[in-house]
Amino acid sequence: MAAALAVGGWAAAGAWGPALLAGLAERGYEVERPELAWALMAIPALVLARAHSLSDLPRVQQALSLLLKSAFVAAIALSLVNVQELEKEPKRSAIVYVVDVSESVPDAVLERAREAVEATWRASGEHEVRLVVFAGEAREVPLPRAPAEGEPAPAFPALPRLGAQDARVGQATDVQGALRLAFTLLADGRLPRIVLVTDGLETRGAVAAELETARRFGIPVHYRDYTDVPRPGEVMVTGVSVPGNLRPNIPFAVKATVRATRATTVECALTIDGEVVDTTEAALAGGDAEDLVEIEAVVKQGGDKRVAMRCAPGEGESEGAGRAAAPDRFATNNRYEIPVKVPRKPRVLYVEGERRYRNNLAAALDRDFDIELRGARGVPSSLADAKGFDLIFVSDVPRVGAMGYQNMTTTQMRVLEQYARSGGGLIFAGGENSFGPGGYTQTYLERKVLP
Repeated sequence: MAAALAVGGWAAAGAWGPALLAGLAERGYEVERPELAWALMAIPALVLARAHSLSDLPRVQQALSLLLKSAFVAAIALSLVNVQELEKEPKRSAIVYVVDVSESVPDAVLERAREAVEATWRASGEHEVRLVVFAGEAREVPLPRAPAEGEPAPAFPALPRLGAQDARVGQATDVQGALRLAFTLLADGRLPRIVLVTDGLETRGAVAAELETARRFGIPVHYRDYTDVPRPGEVMVTGVSVPGNLRPNIPFAVKATVRATRATTVECALTIDGEVVDTTEAALAGGDAEDLVEIEAVVKQGGDKRVAMRCAPGEGESEGAGRAAAPDRFATNNRYEIPVKVPRKPRVLYVEGERRYRNNLAAALDRDFDIELRGARGVPSSLADAKGFDLIFVSDVPRVGAMGYQNMTTTQMRVLEQYARSGGGLIFAGGENSFGPGGYTQTYLERKVLP
């Protein structure tokens, strides 16, 4: 009897096993390693072993033991085959159109992009369609509810150009920032899709980083190609840079990145605080190439400066008779300005006791320093006066003048000590009236300052 049960169990497992796996699959379950399900064949073997056992335990106890052993084998078999519930893929999708509306994108491309978005929106049904436009910044354009079947469709919004308040926004292209905004608009529980429309002239960010993020999270990014639309002539200055270690009266290079949709020649002018410093002519390769224009400049005085580069087609490149289109569509993006802080010249107080020589040294220092020239009695009497200078230079100043008037009192000596200890620069130059010959022996200056 036991042998018949064991053989019947093996036969049933062989016949019903595939059907059981198919039934699990239909109900949304997956068996990762079905070949290990044969471990269940050990249960009929336990029944057969029980039939030939010499144990004299009561039948109820033997049946309970067989049941527990069979349950243990079944648990091991189920853990080995690893039955998992399949994740159900959502049937509804979330589509975000990301459209470049910067000044370099032709109106014809924007119109075709608007038509594509509208067609998707009208046919969306249960799917979700959202719209992001971008240039130097990105924003969502709210879309009305898609019309149901038989309902009149509301007016579809136009794609707005950005940069009405700030021309720099319309001139720039930040694809990375736009994709980041699009990621936040993808609804949970829907199949994500992003459709990107751009001319590829990226001036900010790094789109490759966001595309890698999309790939990592399984978000497909599709690109709509409108390269068949002729691009209008356009020249744009996309950036200006200067070295970080600017100094007054030291020449430095101002570099501007310039792009043109067509090969052309441009005239570039460098201005600082609105005044033209220099001009140059540059040949631009056109297409997606970015050309570098460099002009040398000198700033005579330190402070906050406005450095700008303006590049526009030369007179021979402007629209004229027989030309279908001007090579520069927007003049607003021909100029790029940045704020620059130039350190002021170090302020030096030059106190000279010998009038014959004061002008020579002052003239030599004037190129690199902001010089204030004082006579022998010009040593600061207060720390506030002294701290107005980066360096105090005392040259050939006697302690007592010809008329018996003290050029440097003990109070002034104490001020110089406090000034030097607080970080100020202090120089005493020798001469006929300095140090010992100048009457400074055993004074506060000799004892506390000069050592």
